[in-house]
Amino acid sequence: DGVTGYIVQPKDAEALARRVAELLERPEAAREMGAAARTRAREHFDARKMARATEREYLRLLGTEQL
Repeated sequence: DGVTGYIVQPKDAEALARRVAELLERPEAAREMGAAARTRAREHFDARKMARATEREYLRLLGTEQL
């Protein structure tokens, strides 16, 4: 919380408004948080990595190591 974004409970409009206002008041912190989020997304959700992980899971479920 606060590194790559903020977690706000569903239907808590006041908390969401507070977090948005905080980011508007601290644009440099917002930029840093956005950069950290982009880096995390690239590291964890790269298309090739996701495809390999999906393939491994299918192979595991099929009970085979290779096609």
